[in-house]
Amino acid sequence: MNHKNILHGLFFPIAFTLCATGALAQRSRDYHRVEVAAGFSHMRAESTVGTEVLTSPAGPQTIDPCSTQGAAFFGANFQRFFCARRGFNGFDAAVTYNFHKYVGVKGNLSGHFNSEKFVDGAQTENSRARIYNFLAGVQIKDNRKAGRALKPFAHALFGVARVNLQSAHLVPPAPPPFNSFTTAGQDASFALKLGGGLDIRAGEHLDVRVIEINYNPIFGGERALSGGPFPTLPQIAKGRTAHNFSVGFGIVLH
Repeated sequence: MNHKNILHGLFFPIAFTLCATGALAQRSRDYHRVEVAAGFSHMRAESTVGTEVLTSPAGPQTIDPCSTQGAAFFGANFQRFFCARRGFNGFDAAVTYNFHKYVGVKGNLSGHFNSEKFVDGAQTENSRARIYNFLAGVQIKDNRKAGRALKPFAHALFGVARVNLQSAHLVPPAPPPFNSFTTAGQDASFALKLGGGLDIRAGEHLDVRVIEINYNPIFGGERALSGGPFPTLPQIAKGRTAHNFSVGFGIVLH
């Protein structure tokens, strides 16, 4: 076979490969490959603290915070810290890589924060709670550049939630160590985020996320508590599932 025939034999497969590569590249440019979203988020969150086993020199005591026993022990107002769904403000951020015009892999980070004061007679509790979610999963959305202006989306995410709790206890008439002490605990638990929202195109590389709504259960685990009136004795909090909900808004960059 001469050089001319060799060149002719190579020309067609090379030309076909170049055309196919160009077509694939063109198809990949038909939709946004990377999406970065960030915004404000408000969460209605429950405590992941269940039954507590508190040890004193007199022995261990098991207390259900959400019972009448818990109200008598902690105070009726401070009982809300354990038993009521309370408001948390924070942020929600995500990065999505779209491997299809309708499907992407999403990584999500969120943080929600709450500080409250509870007063029961002479007793005052200053509480602080922090909830962080580190999640990943799948997002469904119309990622086409020439798609419609309204872009609803849905996602299913899973990962780990880190919950940090702290309360400063002050009862001026009580003798030490009951008059003033701090109790703290933290837990890393399995979590889910199921939800979605609506984006509106505001430019070639910008969308406005007008709303995002999520169900964010956190399956709280057992944790050791530090501090308390007897810091050298073991204090244990059993875990329970917190059924949390969040709503937010923000921007999306492509």
